[in-house]
Amino acid sequence: MPALAALYDSDIEVVVVVTNPDRPQGRGRKTRPSPVKAAALERGIPIIHKAAEVLEYTPDMGVVVAFGQLIKKELLDQLAFCNIHFSLLPKWRGAAPVEHAILAGDGHTGVTIMALEEALDTGPIFSSTATAIGSDETAAELTWRLAHLGADLLLQTFHEGFGVPQPQQGEPTWAHKLNPEDRNLLWERPSYELARIVRLGKAWTTLNSKRLVVHRALAHSNFQQDLQPGEFGLIQSRPIDLGISMQPAVIAGAGGNSVLELLEVQPEGRKAMLAKEWYRGLRLTGRELLGQQGQQLK
Repeated sequence: MPALAALYDSDIEVVVVVTNPDRPQGRGRKTRPSPVKAAALERGIPIIHKAAEVLEYTPDMGVVVAFGQLIKKELLDQLAFCNIHFSLLPKWRGAAPVEHAILAGDGHTGVTIMALEEALDTGPIFSSTATAIGSDETAAELTWRLAHLGADLLLQTFHEGFGVPQPQQGEPTWAHKLNPEDRNLLWERPSYELARIVRLGKAWTTLNSKRLVVHRALAHSNFQQDLQPGEFGLIQSRPIDLGISMQPAVIAGAGGNSVLELLEVQPEGRKAMLAKEWYRGLRLTGRELLGQQGQQLK
């Protein structure tokens, strides 16, 4: 949406928007337009759902942002396309560059304006800009920030002239589309890795065979206790006013040497809540274990 708004508000004419058809969304599964379609309707821009139909509007160039589909060679041969990609190519080619940058612990990422080719994210580069990744920045926050950076860079590239794109330099890395298992909090992993998964959104574990989504968490290292990964209880957290906050936390790491402090969770069938409120409402009967096992330790 930021790219569409930036183009529309500039001296560049937007002749048509191509976006996916309306789809059921949310719990009620009501059919709603995509955010791009809603923005185009608000601005009175024509909308189509098939990329091949774009030629009927005789554009000078196509701009692709998170379209989710490959443009066929027949269309690429007839119209030049540029793509706004949320990484510094050739690093993190593919469907989930923001998420993989966070998972890898990258200190920075960026936006690349590239020429579109038939192969995925292989085209030469018109322009790029880098930005640091915040230590606790979520994938949603970073994506929104990159969208605005990309919109600004796109306008700058239009006004300065695209020129001759330069080939990508270096070895590519790949950012495959994530599935629910990629967001499963496996407690044998170090807490800093688990905290990165939480930043992706929809991170989950289980307690007594019921799913628990973890929305916010903090990693702590050098935690030496005679406990195993997945066991949880209360730890002393950061001082609040004159007292000490007690927060629920989970033992993590192959040797149980780190801990993930839970800040906000969502039990199955309920709304998101502060983790300490969730913990207070539990009826604990022993040493419970979080994880796929969904059972209590004997």
